Amino acid sequence: MTVAALPSVVSYVEDGTTVAFPVPYRFRADGLTVDRIVGGVSIPLAVGIDYSSTGGDTDAGGTLTRTAATSGGVLRIRRSTSLEQSMAYATGDRFPAASHEEALDQRAMVSQDLARDVREIDDRALMAAPGETIAPLGPLDQYRGKAIGLDASKRPVPIAIGDANDPGLRTDLATGNGALIGFYGRDIGAKLLEMPTVTDGRFAGGAKPDCVYAIDTDTILSGSDSTAAFIAAYLAGVPFSVPPGWYRITNVALVDLIRPVMFLEEGAWIVAQPPRYNGTQNPFISAFLFLRCPGAKVIGASKYGCGIYVQGASEANGVSMVHCGGGEVITQLSIIKGPTPDIAIKDDTFQTGWTILNAPGGNPRLLRSDATVTDVFSDGFAQYGGQFYGDLSDGRCLRNTFGKRTGRPDQPLSHGCAMAITRGVGPLLVDDCDMRGMKEFGVLGSSAGRTSRDVTISNCKMDDCGRGGVSWTEEADLASEAGQGTINLTIKFNSFTGTGKGDYETGVAGVRAGSYDGVGFIDGLSITDNIFDDNTDYDILIQSNAAPGKQVTNAKVQNNRRRSGDRIVYSLAIGAGVGGVRHQDIYFGTAEKDVFDVQSYYTPLTLQGDFTNIVGEEYVRPSYTLRPENGLKLWGRVDGTAGLTIATLPAGARPQYNIAFGGGGMGRGSVRMDGRITADVGPGPWDLSAIPSFFPYAK
Repeated sequence: MTVAALPSVVSYVEDGTTVAFPVPYRFRADGLTVDRIVGGVSIPLAVGIDYSSTGGDTDAGGTLTRTAATSGGVLRIRRSTSLEQSMAYATGDRFPAASHEEALDQRAMVSQDLARDVREIDDRALMAAPGETIAPLGPLDQYRGKAIGLDASKRPVPIAIGDANDPGLRTDLATGNGALIGFYGRDIGAKLLEMPTVTDGRFAGGAKPDCVYAIDTDTILSGSDSTAAFIAAYLAGVPFSVPPGWYRITNVALVDLIRPVMFLEEGAWIVAQPPRYNGTQNPFISAFLFLRCPGAKVIGASKYGCGIYVQGASEANGVSMVHCGGGEVITQLSIIKGPTPDIAIKDDTFQTGWTILNAPGGNPRLLRSDATVTDVFSDGFAQYGGQFYGDLSDGRCLRNTFGKRTGRPDQPLSHGCAMAITRGVGPLLVDDCDMRGMKEFGVLGSSAGRTSRDVTISNCKMDDCGRGGVSWTEEADLASEAGQGTINLTIKFNSFTGTGKGDYETGVAGVRAGSYDGVGFIDGLSITDNIFDDNTDYDILIQSNAAPGKQVTNAKVQNNRRRSGDRIVYSLAIGAGVGGVRHQDIYFGTAEKDVFDVQSYYTPLTLQGDFTNIVGEEYVRPSYTLRPENGLKLWGRVDGTAGLTIATLPAGARPQYNIAFGGGGMGRGSVRMDGRITADVGPGPWDLSAIPSFFPYAK
């Protein structure tokens, strides 16, 4: 087998969740050296204790798996092939081609590793030019606190810092050439294309990358205040960059200029110390950036390699773009709330990683946002990882990752959702986002009193969320109003696994959508091609008001499946406890094999007067009433076990699917495809008062 000339070292920025890292080159089982680099300090990791590896037999490489996920550092994986030669040939034996080739492969990998180490020395060491030599430094003590220079014989000598011991300096200053020191030639066009840095002295003396921040304890140990420099850089009105380093910010940068652009270089981190919310501030206020201008852009070099930390106990947001109206961008950076817990979370404090807010009240020209939030890691915020708010807020939320620390379990008013979409948002696309491990929901949405339209949630992972995956409801608690609702909501190609298992809230569903409390509506609901598995309560729950104009209409639910192949449990509640409500425009794909949990009813089923009660040992004192609208009320007592047949439907009256239904008291039962009605609780009293008179049908 050959060995490709591939780089034999790879590095990854730790995100606190990933444990499996690709190793994109060939290696032997015992041939990796792994260390973490934290704050410039290299920490070696031990195989079998800190990590394990698989694969590596081919140029495709293999995988390194950490024992536990870590954050705040860089994971470096180097190949270190053994230098020993263990191959021995016996005289007269056949030539061992495979073993010989393996030995040659090992030699090739050793050569590549050594060449890599030499290149790293070239990159890191101060070396003389080719063809020249330099004498040894001599005792290092003589260079303490001094610079290193060369004497006339090119031997290293110590030079005291600040003694002006540069024989050419006085000449440069005397002739005027001193102004050109550090200058390199370029034309005016090239000069104008240069991006100034926030450390430039013209910006209030320049920002100082000297903040020392202990991430694990959320403590700023030292550092200059660079707030004035960042504000001055924004006020200059030109794009600027933030070089690598840690910067301390103690106040909010309010920016109203046109198209401000900040670029965070790899390794640039801003630590913001916002004030506490006191109940009178703007709830959308930020810890650092509060942008009120079209075309605002916050751009980073990589999702996990630069960004903003919100330090201390505060309800502020990370970055807010408010009433901007036109081409806003947040991309390729992290926005992280430090681990200090927030206290007394209020429902009117949004405490969110990033916010796109745009509404007519603050934007009289009605400029739409058209915002793009992409490749952003948001983590640790009490309310939401990110949010779109307001009926001029639209755009795209793509490939974002939301950390599992979103939400405070000990704060009842801390929602802890990856995203909130409220108050008339749309059109909006949320695509390819990772929303796993939220306190409540992956996406929490509602019109909240302003009609939302054309919202699509697709290709997202919403696993292990405490209450559910998507919750899009029109209800009084979310400020929905009569006459306002949602038009065209599409939920497709997502995965929902293990939702509804939180200890502090009851589970709801993988997808929950509908209207109730007598307010709001949803017209055009599509839930298709999603994957569900191991969800508590329901996979899909659709609720609806009964009154016209406040219902769920034009709904389509089809081609959804469970990863395990089990049946999906749907709950369809249309005016809870109200019988005879027909919604002919809610239908299910004919390929479905589903169990329906209905509280109100669909296609009419005519029950004949010869409806049969089962008598004997299965239950006692049975009775039923045939309602005028073909509903049925059953009550009695189950003396046997759950699942016994208590009644049968007349011949010709058969549902297309097995139907589960719930009633008052302790009742729960099923109408089976073979015509049997069974009690699913028992033994004991039961009251099955909601047997369906309208069954789901295929359209």
